[in-house]
Amino acid sequence: MANLLVNLSSTAASGNAPASWAAVNALSASGVTVGATTNVLILIGCVPLNPSTTDCSIEFRFYVNGAQVGGVCQSWMDSTGGDNSDTQFMWAITGLSGSSNSFSVQWQYEQGATQAANTSRPRTFQVIELENDNAEILYSTTNVSQTSPASWGNLFNSGNLTIAGTASIVMLIAMVPLLGVATDAVTQFQFAVDTTREGAITATYCDEANGQIGFSGCHVTNGLSAGTHTFQLQWQRSTGAMNSDPQTAAFCVVEVTGSAVLESAITSTASWSYPSGSFGNDPELDADVTIASTSAVVLVAANFTMASNGTTDTTGLLGIGMDDSQSGAIISSFSDTTNIVGGSLVARAFTGISGSHSFQLMAMINVSVPSMNTSRPRTMFIISFGTTTYYVSGVTRDKDGAILGSCDVYLMKNNGDDTMTMVAHTTSNASTGVYTFSTLGVANSTDLMIIAFKDGSPNIADCTEWNVEAVEE
Repeated sequence: MANLLVNLSSTAASGNAPASWAAVNALSASGVTVGATTNVLILIGCVPLNPSTTDCSIEFRFYVNGAQVGGVCQSWMDSTGGDNSDTQFMWAITGLSGSSNSFSVQWQYEQGATQAANTSRPRTFQVIELENDNAEILYSTTNVSQTSPASWGNLFNSGNLTIAGTASIVMLIAMVPLLGVATDAVTQFQFAVDTTREGAITATYCDEANGQIGFSGCHVTNGLSAGTHTFQLQWQRSTGAMNSDPQTAAFCVVEVTGSAVLESAITSTASWSYPSGSFGNDPELDADVTIASTSAVVLVAANFTMASNGTTDTTGLLGIGMDDSQSGAIISSFSDTTNIVGGSLVARAFTGISGSHSFQLMAMINVSVPSMNTSRPRTMFIISFGTTTYYVSGVTRDKDGAILGSCDVYLMKNNGDDTMTMVAHTTSNASTGVYTFSTLGVANSTDLMIIAFKDGSPNIADCTEWNVEAVEE
């Protein structure tokens, strides 16, 4: 089962990015309940920036329960006010439980003038919870400082990780801040599985005034055979050389099993120019899927790189659409006349939908006429989490085995950390004693217990062992 624990979107005034880390206005949530320490949480953030008359770089990070998690990402704006790139960033964490968790997106300015969030484009923060041991973080590391090589090399390499089987969905997530340089520089990034590239090739840059944008990306793969595999984030310099910033670059590998479906995965190098005046669909990154249940959480993400036309600066606005309507954060990305090209991650989570829907990467012109880079593949994937449901059924009886109706019945889950969570409550049938818990998000496991209670003279109560198994519906 998956839950959308945090779902924030705002265009309210933000104030300027401070000189030291602080929460972005309207992108904080407290008192958030996480079911179990084994649950995996996927965090997605985006803060578009206002135009600027001075080169500037703004940094972002996730802040959970009083500490930074994952890496740092950068957005920038230069003095022309037209060349700008936002970045959307993701990370995955585990180990949380209870009802007092706090989540926020934080920012600070790194170089040049400070900036405010753009109130004409929504800034967003979402947290997806993947429950019941259906997801596991196989690898997570930070703090790498290297110089981009002349040809593809590994910035991160997971080493051998064991994958359960071909039904597993594996998510590769990275955040890489970059250090400023004295000349224009462009670095390309790609994910690899067993040293072979998969998915998009994206690009990020630093200009001569030290305006830089970090890399953020996510790639999804499935169909890997059971056994060991290696996963890499690779990079190479395109023009100039850039250094990763040790404050933190980060890379993680998440394996999702159970009730997750890779609904669509598209890779394209087809040409496409952004439309003018309103958002239009990238004709290649557009897919129709059927969502089985309103309880499912659907994650849509695209990675892309813009093309440089060699004659003028261009900037595009991009976002994720559902049913041909843009939803959530709108980011900007650019390409300038000296072949400095920008690429980015765009992601959005949806819930409460079912049936047939279309999802797409949407874009429009912001400055001049940008287009997609046909020499670097762009990608889009759609995952639905929690589409499989389960039930638990039984009969309440007294100590002699006779039917005992009208009992309060509680389904409990062992969290594996000396705590338990109440999954659901019902009342057994007055005459038959039958009770049923249906459309459950709990997987078929042996960590469930039934507790039954009935008021009377005397009161009657009993429980099962921790071995009740939910059955797939």
